[in-house]
Amino acid sequence: LDWRDGVWHITALTWRGDHLLACRIEEASRGNDGDVGKAEAAAEDEVWTDIDDRQEASEISQEWLDIAKDERVLSLALRPGCLGAPAEAGDGGGADRASRRRGCAVVGTSTGRIVQLQRALNDEHRLVPKQVVHQRPHPAGRGSLCTLHDRYLLALWSTLGILSAFDGRDGSLVKEWRLRPDVEWSMIGSGGGDVLLLLGALPGKPAELFRLQAPSELRAPESR
Repeated sequence: LDWRDGVWHITALTWRGDHLLACRIEEASRGNDGDVGKAEAAAEDEVWTDIDDRQEASEISQEWLDIAKDERVLSLALRPGCLGAPAEAGDGGGADRASRRRGCAVVGTSTGRIVQLQRALNDEHRLVPKQVVHQRPHPAGRGSLCTLHDRYLLALWSTLGILSAFDGRDGSLVKEWRLRPDVEWSMIGSGGGDVLLLLGALPGKPAELFRLQAPSELRAPESR
């Protein structure tokens, strides 16, 4: 989920881990100041409208997965502007186009591999491996990856209670942190700026959302 230019850009990984679906939606207009009744009705029930004529589907190549180990893609992290319809010449979409080319999608698998993907040269709608960022014997479960500041890739290893940070430019390990051992951590996401959102559950309690400041090594320069 990415908010850019007044529009929500939503990307979903299919349950089988073989496709990405992307679409854009914007909040419907609530009317002008003189139409108070309609505005109040809209306030009670948010109305959203799809502004794409279609969803964009991107296929994740499966040839690189280890069939003998039943390896499957489980989690996904995207850099801003990673997916979307290819920009037309002269439309100012060069940055997004370059982002899609340079390997801006990262996936985690059931065998513990974190792999950076890029667009296939002969097919804009097919994602192929670019490099293996990291390998662990533990699965990179659903919701275990996110990006921060369009530079860092964060990986949550739920079974270990460890958070790893990688440099998105070269895949190098920045640092690892051990999380609170009394919480069963399950998902991670970026909350904007230097904020991280982690889903976890204390013993005998329902899951709750923890809002944490990113470690100092990962914060934007002006926040350090």
